[in-house]
Amino acid sequence: MALRTLKPIYAATAVLILIAVAVRVASTPQRELPHIVRAQVDVPQMDYSPQAGGCGNIFLFKQAGGEVLSVHVHLASAQIDLFKAAEKKEFAEATFDLAVATKGLQVEIELWDGFPRFCDCIAGRAKKTATWMAKKGKLTITIHGPAGTEVSSDCYLASALLEDVVFEDDRGRQVTLKKEAIKKVAVGWMAG
Repeated sequence: MALRTLKPIYAATAVLILIAVAVRVASTPQRELPHIVRAQVDVPQMDYSPQAGGCGNIFLFKQAGGEVLSVHVHLASAQIDLFKAAEKKEFAEATFDLAVATKGLQVEIELWDGFPRFCDCIAGRAKKTATWMAKKGKLTITIHGPAGTEVSSDCYLASALLEDVVFEDDRGRQVTLKKEAIKKVAVGWMAG
């Protein structure tokens, strides 16, 4: 039945119903269309939160959504002076040339499909989608001393300063991080 054959009140109601249905359909999320997905960035954006985290001897990181800049130093093998300072919770500093392979040192940017969890016993559901390894640049690790009474007595404060670090992915693409600091993060062994 055409709208013009309806009484004016019914025609107006029918038009309003059609408009309401059209608006509802247009505003409904398109969940059933698998090709409409958020584009995943596969190149680091390097816009990290000022907050940092850490644990172990030494794992330091900063995040930006699903992107994680991490510095992992296995102190016993990478730098014996830092290891001794960490054990005693005394000040020490060491600089690494990232173009030279150093046993026990790993600097990378990881891209994840969600928010990864680090430094606790609970595994997150996010999956790593890409890893960008540091190929050259300068890394300075600083041990500042005890973390304080609010943290475990086995903890100490550590920092990392990355300068002109070139990262490369498995396809040979490179990005450069001009300067980023991870400052005075409690690390060491703690319950978590």
